[in-house]
Amino acid sequence: MSPEHYARLNQYVTLVIKQLSGSEDHESTEGQEGKSVTDQLEEGLDNIKKLAFELKKAKDTDS
Repeated sequence: MSPEHYARLNQYVTLVIKQLSGSEDHESTEGQEGKSVTDQLEEGLDNIKKLAFELKKAKDTDS
């Protein structure tokens, strides 16, 4: 995984943790102006799915 992938994954995991702990409200968060937390979580889930698929393809190619 590239550093960019790690950074994006970390951003979404942090957002999920904040949401689940109740320390994040439903307003947009820093760096994601105009997007609700729900939108950011959905986008993050889509990106995680894409990343997992890319990693699986790379692993299958190496085998």
